[in-house]
Order: sequence, then structure tokens, then C-alpha cells
Amino acid sequence: MAQNFSTVVSINERESCFEFMTMIGKNRSSLALEKVSYKARLFDEEFFTALSSALVKFAEKHPSMNSAQIAMVLPDRAVAQDVVLVPTMQAKHMESNLEATLETQYKNLADLKLNKLVAGHNRQYTTYALSMIRRELVASLYSTCSVNKMAAKTLISASASTACAVSALRPKCKGANYLFLDIKENSARFVFCAKERSTGWFELPFGYDSLKENRMPQEDMLFDHSYAELIVLNAKEKARQKALTMSGAAEEHEEGEEEDDGLVTAESVAASAQASDVKIMRKKVARKLPKFMTRPNPATEEGYLYENFRVFIKWAKTLIQRNPLLIAQGEPEFIMVNLPEKYCSVLELANGDREEGDLEFVDFQAKNEHNEFVTSHLELFGAMCPLKGNQINVF
Repeated sequence: MAQNFSTVVSINERESCFEFMTMIGKNRSSLALEKVSYKARLFDEEFFTALSSALVKFAEKHPSMNSAQIAMVLPDRAVAQDVVLVPTMQAKHMESNLEATLETQYKNLADLKLNKLVAGHNRQYTTYALSMIRRELVASLYSTCSVNKMAAKTLISASASTACAVSALRPKCKGANYLFLDIKENSARFVFCAKERSTGWFELPFGYDSLKENRMPQEDMLFDHSYAELIVLNAKEKARQKALTMSGAAEEHEEGEEEDDGLVTAESVAASAQASDVKIMRKKVARKLPKFMTRPNPATEEGYLYENFRVFIKWAKTLIQRNPLLIAQGEPEFIMVNLPEKYCSVLELANGDREEGDLEFVDFQAKNEHNEFVTSHLELFGAMCPLKGNQINVF
């Protein structure tokens, strides 16, 4: 698909709004963005009513956009991506074998619009990359746009559109495999890219707002995740030393939490289930890390920025290590980071702190046209770029 779109409509689920990005010709300085809020559950009846109203108002405000061909950017979770391994055999049998495998794995296969391509093969197995979306959703989105004189020609996920933007702005990366980290103010999106194609994504509910210059907010205070990880670490420490090294247990008891050793037990889970109908507002308290897990406090603002950035480094390494099927489609050669220029010094520190075998962090902003508007909205701008290299994720 070589056509470039000058109007993009995005569904921003995080901010509960529709985003309209327009551009005159190929002049990036003419880019403009409008937002329209909605109050509805994603893709329910009220949502499509709100979308229809937003399209009407946009068309009334921009008469020249009537019957315009648009690209629509969907939330990542609206599009499913998967990898299927099929025994390698003669070409004439591969298609039927793949269909049989898909029918076994997906009971609602008939309800899905599915794109596929061969991502790799050897003598034993052929690896198929899949991208799927509900047919009903596609029909509803196209119908809503058509009724309101906005001809939707392309549906693409936010992560896939981001990959298209990177390929357009960094042509030298088109043939590379890499992990792209797009850090916004309140969120961050990881996108696995294999030769222009996005193969997977992961989103964190915090962004560069966590890069404080004078303190280090713990990850479990940013969102509820690291508690589970901390339980595992403590369990391993208990098995090794026969005693937990967790500090601050007394503070937790003062909060009224009954934890003998910091571990989740079947009894505690059952008790929580029985009390699930009772609403108790508890003050969130940061978990104290064992001493062997702590690092010295930095002495400079730049040091604080880097220590806070190490949370993103941890997630990047974890995603690469724990997703072998994604890596099989194209093992990352580097990690490219889109971050405001004022924070880019952390990338140099990260590269200087690399261990043997660690991937290099590459600054996406380097040698850019310094168009902050573009780099802040890659998931929108990408839908205006040629989508040919990412065709598997276009519907």
C-alpha cells in the first residue's frame, strides 16, 4: 500500500478521546491535531455513537475533508498478534496444514479477519506470523466512517503505525531488527520490529514523568507489578538463608497487613477472596528492597535520571529474554529509544554501564529534523507513511 493519507483518526483509549491528525500534502510543518473526548466503553454501542458524532463535527469544521480517505489507528489490544509453528512439508500441503492448526487453536477462527506471512523456516518447522482482528469490529468501523462521509481505507494498530513512522523517519533501520521504546509523558510503548514489521508490543503505565532529578520513585509505586517479583526474590532468599532479608516488615504490620514472612499463601488468597466484597482504602506503601538489591544513592541530577531510567532497561531486557517466539522472527540488534532531548543523557550512561552481550541503546532523536510534534505522536504520523513493509498489520 503505497498511498499516503493526509487525515488520520486515532482511538486513544488511555485518554478516552478521538484524535484527528491532518497534514497538507507532505509538509510536516502543516501537521495539526484535534482531540474529541468520549465517555463510553471501548467498541460498545455508545462508543460508536460518540465516534459518529465526532466524525460529523470534524467534517463540519473541515468541509474540504468530506469524503476524504482516512487511516484509522486502533488501540493495540484491538489487534491480536501470534506466532504459529507448522511442520515443514511440501508447499501444496502447507496451507491446509496451517488451516488445521489454526482451527485447533482458535475456536472463533471464522469470526476473525486474519493476515499471515512466513516469518522463518527450517527443515523441521515453518514459522508463521499472524495478525488478527474481529470481522464484526472491522465492519462496524468502516460502516461508521462511511455513513459520516469519511471513507476509512486502512485500519492499523498503534504499535504497527509506530513502526511505520520509524521506518519513514529512519530509512537506514528498514532492514534491521530492533526493539523500539517510545516514551511519552505518562506511558511508554515497547514495539518489537523485524524489518519494518511490528511483531509484538508491550505498554507501561508511566513515562518520562518517572525520571525524577532528585528522588527515585520505586516501581511498585508507579504501578502494581513489582510486588509479585519481590515475593519471588524473597522466596529464593529465604530458601538460601532460611530467613528473609526484607526490611521494613514492622512498618507493614503497623498498616494492619498480616504477613508473617512476606509470602502469598493459599490461606491469604482465600481470605482475600472472602473479603472481596468489603471495600477497604489502604495507603500504598513502598516495599523495602533487601539490602543486596539496593544501589548507592546518586550524587547528581543526571545520576538520579539514570537510576530511574534503569526501570525501562529492566523491562527491555525482560521482554527480549522472555519472548523467544518474537525473537525468532528477528533477534533485536539494538534498542532504539524515543525520549525528549533533555533526558537523552541517560542513554549514554546506559551504554557506558552495559555488560558483555547487552544491546546498545540508540537515540531516535539523533540527527532528526527536531520536529517535536512528529516525535511525540509517532503512532499517528506513522499511519500517514507508506505501510507496505508492515502490510500484515493493515486491515
